[in-house]
Parts: sequence; structure tokens; C-alpha cells
Amino acid sequence: VRERKIELLIIAMPSATSETMHRVVALCVEARVEFKIVPSLSELVDGRARLTQLRSVDVEDLLGRKSICLELDTLEADLRDRVVMITGGAGSIGSELARQVARFQPSRLVLVDKAESPLYFIHLELLQKYPGLDVVPVIGDISDAARLEQIFSTHRPSRVFHAAAYKHVPLMEGNVVEAVRNIVLGTLRLAQCAARFEVQKFVLISTDKAVHPSNVMGACKRIAERIVLGWPTLRRANTDFRAVRFGNVLGSDGSVVPLFKKQLEAGLPLTVTHPDVTRYFMTIPEAAQLVLQSACLPEAAGRICMLEMGEPVKIVDLAENLIRLSGLEPYRDVPIVFIGLRPGEKLHEELMSAVEITVPTSIEKIRVVQTDETDGQAIQQGLDRLSAALVMATREDLLSAIRALVPECVEPLRVPAWSRPRLMPVGQVQGVV
Repeated sequence: VRERKIELLIIAMPSATSETMHRVVALCVEARVEFKIVPSLSELVDGRARLTQLRSVDVEDLLGRKSICLELDTLEADLRDRVVMITGGAGSIGSELARQVARFQPSRLVLVDKAESPLYFIHLELLQKYPGLDVVPVIGDISDAARLEQIFSTHRPSRVFHAAAYKHVPLMEGNVVEAVRNIVLGTLRLAQCAARFEVQKFVLISTDKAVHPSNVMGACKRIAERIVLGWPTLRRANTDFRAVRFGNVLGSDGSVVPLFKKQLEAGLPLTVTHPDVTRYFMTIPEAAQLVLQSACLPEAAGRICMLEMGEPVKIVDLAENLIRLSGLEPYRDVPIVFIGLRPGEKLHEELMSAVEITVPTSIEKIRVVQTDETDGQAIQQGLDRLSAALVMATREDLLSAIRALVPECVEPLRVPAWSRPRLMPVGQVQGVV
């Protein structure tokens, strides 16, 4: 680099492993040379980038993911000329699902969300990219039964992808009523509407936090899974109900990478909850593509699809890599401080529980959970108790009803301490809450 006075190094290694990318980036940082990367094959295929467009290396590039091979013919047959509805259509996953679905020429794409501005912008984006597509933005709350009835009656969707849900674990610990209203009752009312209007296929977007949940959000997601797969009237309906479960999504709104980037830009230390905490990660396009693939699998009808996430990633490694990608050295130029696990958080997430059995499918990276929801009456009785507790709005009654519906849940499910945690230098760990 010094001999040839190189000012910019271009990394053109689309098939490089995670280890190789780490070594290349480390060498670039050590040589103090600016470096860029050519777009990946998936970015070129999706039209998100052109070959001539260089970009900065991002944390996602260090995951070393293999490109996903979409079954284009199968997806087109499933989506073309269909009315497709996406709830949470303005969110990170919902909007990416909309971009992916739009490629396959549905007759109408209905995006339901209660966030006005993000919905406006994804609608505008899709109109510009697909001027002939009928994209309908709908402001609505999935917990509003009358509004849902109106939406289904007007648009008559044949495919529903349910991505609308609150997702921030500590926030839901302090807002149990809204978590239950949004995640549990919203899913129930949406699924009932889908069955009543004879939607052909309904896909619930779930999370690995539903496995042995230690928090309100994860437990509510597990209840949502039980509803769409075990509620008696839904099991008897003509609608094909299924769920898809995956882990954290890199770069999604409010996730750890955007937080780290904001802290870096502001010249602040990067905050990590615990030195050993790990999470499973996927990129946003990868998650959306695998959701669509799961929706096409015949063997996934009435079951949970588990998306293979690879190896869990240490959050502190993510923080260190992001600092290096900024041309800085962790701990020397940018401190990393450990603030302790937040209420409801685990050190490590799981992809399936001890009683669940998974089998491979015809699509790589997708497995099907074979466990059945057989006790529909217990689910109904549990939901009746949860609804009664919701009316009373007492936290302990709600948590007790949640535990009854999710007996495999683990502690803690308790009120968070909202006091600001004390930041500590590297090497010290705050006591786990």
C-alpha cells in the first residue's frame, strides 16, 4: 500500500467466508487505507445496487452468509395475480416483504400499518419502482376488530403476512397491557378475520424469543403461535395457517447495529449488556426471502418453520467489528462498556424448545417444527382468562394468565427497574437483573 501509494482498496470477494472477510478488513485497517466492497450477488439480482456502485463494508458482510437461492418459479406461482396483505407493512421486515412480493406481480399489495410516515415512504418507494403495481397503503390497528373487518371486506386478500407486532423486550416489560393487546389479541382478531373471509394462506412472523420465553414479548409471541396453529375454529377453517420463527434482524429499526452506529457518530462509548451475550442474526433481505419461501412449502402447512440462523454471534464482537470498520481500534479509540442485562433478557436465545422436534425441508436453511397444538380447549380457556385480566388491567393477573398459556416460560417476568444503568469500563460487569 505504501509502496504503490494506494488510496482506495476495492474488495471484490462475493463468496468470501466470514473468517476471510475479517482478515481482509483487519489488514485494511492496519494499513490505514480506505476500503470499499462491490455489491453482493443478492443486491445485484434484487436491483438494490449496480455493479459499478461501491459501498462501505458493513457488519453484515462479516457474517459470511451464503447467498440464498430463491425458488423463483414457485414464488411467482404463489404470489402472481394474488391480493397480498402485509400487516406491519411499514416496519423493517414488513417493508422488505413488500419489496420482495412486489417483484412477483401481485394483483394488489395491501400494506397495513398504524405508523403514518413510514407507510407513506414505503408506498412512495414501491410506486416509483413498480409504477404498474396496485399498492394500497392502509392506516389501521390490528387490535381494532371493526377496522380489520372493513379492510378484509374491501380488499379480500388471498395471502396475509402478519408482521405487525411490538418487538422491544424491555419496553414491553413495562407495558404488559399493550403487549397483550397488540401481539396476542391483534393476532387472534386478524386470524379470525382471515378465516371468516377465506384467506387461502396466513403466515405469522414469530421470533426465537418465543422459545422458553423469559419476557412478556416472547411469551406473547408464543401465545400468538398457539393461536394460529391451535385455536379450534381456525383449525377447522379453510385457511392454511402457518408460522415462521427466526432471530434478531441486523439493521432493523431499533436494533443493536443502528444503535452502535449512532453512538459512534456521537463520539460515545458503545454499550453492550454483557460480555458473553449472544444472539442469532439474519439480514433483513434474508429474513424476508426465507419467510416467502416458507409460505410455499407444502409440508409447512399448520406448523412452525424455523429458519436456520447459523452460529450465534457475540454482541461484543459486533461492537468491535463495527469500530474497526470505522477505521478505529476498539478499547483504544472507542470504549466498550457493559451495562448489565436488561429486564427480561437472556444471555443466549434458543431456536427450539426441548419438546420440539424439527425436520429438514426441501429448501435449505428451513426446518419444520413437528410439534402439534392439540389442546384447543385449553388455549380458549387460557385466552378467556387473559382477556378478563386485560379488562382489569392488573399486571400480576396478566402475568399469571400469560404463564398459564406458556408453561415453559422462564423467569424473569417482572417490572423493570427504569433507573438508568451505571456505565462501567471494560472488564467490569454489572450484576445481572
